[in-house]
Amino acid sequence: MFQVASCSQPATCNLQPVTFMSFFNPLFLLGVLAVAGPIIVHLYRRQEARKIPFSSLLFITHSPSRSWRRLRLRNLLLLAMRTLAVLLLVLAFARPYFATHDPAAATSARKSVVVLLDNSLSMRSGDRLNRAKTEAVNVLGTLRDSDSCFLVAFSDTAAVLNQPHTERKALISVVQDVRPSFRRTDFAQALKLSSQLLSATPNEIQEIHLISDFQQSGWNQESAGLAIPEKVKVVPHRIGDERAGDNASVTRVEIAETGERGQTAIKVAARVASNQKLSAPVTLKVNGKVIGEKRVELEAGHTALVEFAPWALAAGISRGTVTLQSNDALPDDNSAYFVVNPLARQKLLLLTEAQAGRRSGAYTEDLYIRKALAPGPGAPFDIVTEAVETGPTDLSPYSAVLLNDPGVIPARLAEKLATFVNNGGGLIVGVGDRSDVKALNEKFSSLLPARLVRKRQGSASGLSLITNIQKQHNVFRVFQPVHQSYFLTTPFRTYVEATPAPGSSVLMELDQGLPLLVEKVVGKGRVLLYTSAFSTDWNDLPLKSVFLPFCHELVKYAMRFEGDGDSLRVGESVPVSRLNPNFEKALEKASGTGSAFRQDWKVSSPGGQAIALNEQELGSSPFLALEEPGFYETQVWNLDSVVAVNLDPAESDLTPADPQQMLQSIERTAVRLDTTAQTGQVAPEQRAARERRQSLWWYLVAAALGLLVLEGKLANHYRATE
Repeated sequence: MFQVASCSQPATCNLQPVTFMSFFNPLFLLGVLAVAGPIIVHLYRRQEARKIPFSSLLFITHSPSRSWRRLRLRNLLLLAMRTLAVLLLVLAFARPYFATHDPAAATSARKSVVVLLDNSLSMRSGDRLNRAKTEAVNVLGTLRDSDSCFLVAFSDTAAVLNQPHTERKALISVVQDVRPSFRRTDFAQALKLSSQLLSATPNEIQEIHLISDFQQSGWNQESAGLAIPEKVKVVPHRIGDERAGDNASVTRVEIAETGERGQTAIKVAARVASNQKLSAPVTLKVNGKVIGEKRVELEAGHTALVEFAPWALAAGISRGTVTLQSNDALPDDNSAYFVVNPLARQKLLLLTEAQAGRRSGAYTEDLYIRKALAPGPGAPFDIVTEAVETGPTDLSPYSAVLLNDPGVIPARLAEKLATFVNNGGGLIVGVGDRSDVKALNEKFSSLLPARLVRKRQGSASGLSLITNIQKQHNVFRVFQPVHQSYFLTTPFRTYVEATPAPGSSVLMELDQGLPLLVEKVVGKGRVLLYTSAFSTDWNDLPLKSVFLPFCHELVKYAMRFEGDGDSLRVGESVPVSRLNPNFEKALEKASGTGSAFRQDWKVSSPGGQAIALNEQELGSSPFLALEEPGFYETQVWNLDSVVAVNLDPAESDLTPADPQQMLQSIERTAVRLDTTAQTGQVAPEQRAARERRQSLWWYLVAAALGLLVLEGKLANHYRATE
């Protein structure tokens, strides 16, 4: 059905779409000349009466003339069947199909369209996803058969769901099958993919239809590096209100041990945030049993730390859930999960100089960092100290390494640390009097988040102060504003001037914008560089009350501390050895024998579904993408393990951005158009789509073959009865 809303040319308004037959290979119609073949053969084989002199016709039987007429009829029937079979084969090779001509659209150019459908976590709020699907169907309804369309579902990843010329009914079915994910929003990834898809299409009109709630946290132009050609029209379709929906969430769970070893108790604290005034209960459930409940009172836009009474640690793995009892816009982020496994304590390796303890008196350069990380009641991880010169032969038992004020660095250790970080380990580097700036740059050129320049004293007054802290970063999030002020008033006498590397993040800055703490992601691991010393020789931070928690948070962040409720997040791809320590040995066994060891491991998602992991795929890429919040269970041989996965707290902020302002900030680039691509030229994907509509030729071939078989049988029958 075609409906015309208005028409500026009345002469063409009454024109209706016309359906007609066309051919994909029209030159094959010249094969009609082959029809002459059966006719020539028929005429050549036609028998003429011969005159034979004979003495008498007395003994000759008279043949009725109707027998000759019947014989001529038979021959003509066979001729017709042969001729029709040839015609059917010619039509089949010409590939006929039925096309529809729309006079109203005859003068319009073809369009290439990308429909971006947001299915991130925020689209689970209310009926946003259903409204987005309706909007996508409306966009599809404006397209013609000659237009190409890509449907892309996106969150922090983007997936193309169809071929460019999928029929509209099939496209609508694909839209309805889109399900919401638990991932965060990333507009840059989706727009980059759209630009790439459109760059491969020849149509002169190109459009991107962005259907989303336009969550502000999903747009980060500075890191996007996004550029879209000027000719591409970007059309925003806002789903949701212009104001943020009322939402509260559990953004973080903090776990600490209390009491002596052997009588360990676990203390749990949960960070709750809300953009509305909130008064609601928060419950703590461990192994399915409620063991604590507190009420949280919050003003709009504030956060609160809810602390529960310590509880005795039971044997084995304990699963905990903190739930906020609130009816808000996004109930999925009202719960946070954690796991306590007393048999899986993480380890930190502290590497220091063997000469560090040979100075006179009790003081050494490593005194304060040793004391801050020393094991004791409530220690969140275990620590092992070794000398840099000798170093361990195997780093796999450790989750993080702290390299403190190294002097001589063995080449073997540098290589092992590079492998360790790329495989998911954490590395913290602190400098000091023994550190050789040039050697550090050479040995750790691929690891350091900044290039070290030279050691420097403070400013003209002899002291430098911290001027900037990334307060929302995991390292500093636990500190209250009053505690953060302790950092800002700490004098630094000496530090190493450094230039941040591309892709790194500066977490702390001294005056004049000089980096003090820099972070960089390397492979699957993290590297943090502290450009001053963990001692009072260079600064007074070890004398502050914030030094101990600062060191602990630094190590916990580097090792992705599993005691932290948000240590694993939805969307991360983690090594399977992180899910279960036996995975690495099982994979080695499978690769060494070539046998199938699939029955040696079981992995279940939080929803209870079994996750199929093939040993060949794991051998080339031993990682698992985490798609749901909750508990992932694994069993490898006789070892059971559980890890907790939580949502990205940034996705809980439903504050919308202005679509027009967001799109106006995108860089536009001029693209040289291909002048050889004419409007009437058929694109390869359009030819492919048209070919899929040519199922008629199969029936023509089948009919031709059937006629030839029938003709052969009739010819044999006639020959036998002559």
